[in-house]
Amino acid sequence: MENVLLESLKAAVIGMGIVMLSLYFLSLILDVMRYVFYKPENTQKKTIDEPSLKSPLVLHEEEINPASRENLEEIAAITAAIAAYLGKPLESIKIGAIRRIYEKTPVWGIAARTNPKRTI
Repeated sequence: MENVLLESLKAAVIGMGIVMLSLYFLSLILDVMRYVFYKPENTQKKTIDEPSLKSPLVLHEEEINPASRENLEEIAAITAAIAAYLGKPLESIKIGAIRRIYEKTPVWGIAARTNPKRTI
């Protein structure tokens, strides 16, 4: 009985070793294929042109979409409120994205954000 258990353990270790070695060699082959077949795209450095030097705070008429004019007013109001709350100048605040928290957040998450110091 002892002999059978020992032989089965040897077979299991040898089998797992063979699988691990074959997976390692497959990963090496994939790495070599990446170096052989990968052709990087033509990457060029961006040059700074005059239109890209516009101030982010000044919106020019050609950039404003009539459909998003209401959104711009909301963004301006939120930015001003954040600047007043933080006591920082408006130029130091950059808003990346604004989304409503109740669209994807459950009720308990909204409650935790609106009343962060309240404990249960």
